[in-house]
Amino acid sequence: MILYEEAIEIVLENVSRLGTETVELTSALDRVLREDVYSDIDNPPFDNSAMDGYAVKSKDTDGAAESNPVVLKLSDTIPAGKVSSYKLKNGEAASIMTGAQILKGADAVIKVEDTRKISEDEIEIYRSVRKGGNVRYRGEDLKKSEQVLKSGIRITAPMVSLLAAVGKRYIKVSHKPRVGILATGDEIVEPEIVPPPGKIRNSVSYYLYSQVLKEGGIPSYFGIIRDNYSEIKEKISEILNISDILVTTGGVSVGKYDYVVKIFEELGLDIKFRKAAIKPGKPTVFGKRGDKIIFGLPGNPVSSMITFIKFVSPCIAGMMGVENFKRTVIPCISDEDVKVEKGRKNFVRVKIETRDNKIYAKPTGAQGSAMLKSIMDADGVMLLSEQKSEVKRGEDVFVELF
Repeated sequence: MILYEEAIEIVLENVSRLGTETVELTSALDRVLREDVYSDIDNPPFDNSAMDGYAVKSKDTDGAAESNPVVLKLSDTIPAGKVSSYKLKNGEAASIMTGAQILKGADAVIKVEDTRKISEDEIEIYRSVRKGGNVRYRGEDLKKSEQVLKSGIRITAPMVSLLAAVGKRYIKVSHKPRVGILATGDEIVEPEIVPPPGKIRNSVSYYLYSQVLKEGGIPSYFGIIRDNYSEIKEKISEILNISDILVTTGGVSVGKYDYVVKIFEELGLDIKFRKAAIKPGKPTVFGKRGDKIIFGLPGNPVSSMITFIKFVSPCIAGMMGVENFKRTVIPCISDEDVKVEKGRKNFVRVKIETRDNKIYAKPTGAQGSAMLKSIMDADGVMLLSEQKSEVKRGEDVFVELF
């Protein structure tokens, strides 16, 4: 049995990055960027108006107020997309729309709300504006050749907009890992079946499928294989041939019908560890064959969920080239006494609540490995080291958010 920190290090050092593909920008959301991106132009590409109003010489607005309006002559109208060749003179204003290029001679824009048109060719201004007021200057957002995105990040919706702004209609991203999911055990049945005596529904495979999607992989569910040695071996061999990652549930402990680890070895997998000093999730198996990764997760639903979050998620991220994959960890105050088993790193499912500008973490009830509600209600896990056997109410703790 190895410590959690050692186990996750072993996982990450055995992950090989997948290749890349080029996708159209509309397919880039949530993909992992695999190239550095630079701006091909200044953005904005020219000085432009930040709002509808009037382009003016700022000095012409000095002293303007509702009780002392300044009258300016209208000289031009500039809609967005038009470039005016007129040069503004003293005492003049030009009607301008949001995004339109500032004409020569003007150095500010007065908001239309601070004006009143008093004739076809004159306006009153009721407020002064400083030089540069309501003007967006060329390159104030991005400079040409400036690096705007680094390889190894997940592409968000704002990033898609940014990529469009710098001319990237097509972008290089990582391939998505193919993740095969296989449940083992005579005791489990599919969700549509009312479990007869001695049976339980297979809930965890559907969690794993959903979580693979969330992490950016391509999941394939291969159903339930009964505790038959040859059938399990045949199915695992089949899945390994078409998947980058294989995730099995059940059959990894020390029971009479726990065949999975022996089958892994017979199929030539190099088993890197068989047990991790964590709770829940102690009987977790990790191995490798070539570039293929396997995880044998415990059969208990919550154990399987936690070990997926702690081991499989970082593996998927590593395969896609995500740099510095980490979940958010926040300081909290324990909202009740918590007792745990010393000698293993404990992941206690907790709900977060803010009171009086302080963040509290409260366990979500019974912490058994089959308690689905305990993880459904949780915002994250309280991280308790192997040396801890209890936490007192009011004690400072750290919580890793899901």
